[in-house]
Amino acid sequence: LRYEQGRLEEMRDALAVAVEMSPGLSVIEAALACMEASLGQADLAGPRLTSMTERDLERVPRDALYPSALVFLTIAASVLDDQDAAAALLIHLRPYSGQVLAVATNLGFLGSADRYRAMLLSTPGHHDEAEPLLAAARELEQRIGSPTLPARTTLAHATTPPTPRRPRADPARPPPPRGPPPAAAPAPHATAP
Repeated sequence: LRYEQGRLEEMRDALAVAVEMSPGLSVIEAALACMEASLGQADLAGPRLTSMTERDLERVPRDALYPSALVFLTIAASVLDDQDAAAALLIHLRPYSGQVLAVATNLGFLGSADRYRAMLLSTPGHHDEAEPLLAAARELEQRIGSPTLPARTTLAHATTPPTPRRPRADPARPPPPRGPPPAAAPAPHATAP
């Protein structure tokens, strides 16, 4: 809820403490990476994301919280434009295609796996491959009767640029703004000599 309200900053310190108190619970660290990336803290989120996605996501246990961790890491990779993380995560999300991801044993629903796959495909600039996944995600989420999930997919679609993005995020730079590009400046008028 805080994410959608634009109030993530209120939760950052509590989540950081939770990571310190539960070092083996990788889903909390994945949530922190997502939060840091969303807050523009690439210097913190980037190394955390890399650490969690390298070596075939070996730090992320394949348990009931695994889909939640994949979602958090996907959002972080998308915000940071991290192609390496995106490639690693795509492999792990592929088996969930056509399914709605849930938190643990249906405590909450995170949305269609295809939405997250589309976000990852857009990170390396494969927008044409992402389009049908976003359409399939929206259709699935509408079919289950959720008003918020298709709205999130529509937002993901609206903020997915159709052009290739820069190759890899520089952790020292904040992520680029999402959304439509700024309007072009009018061309200067030529005057005759």
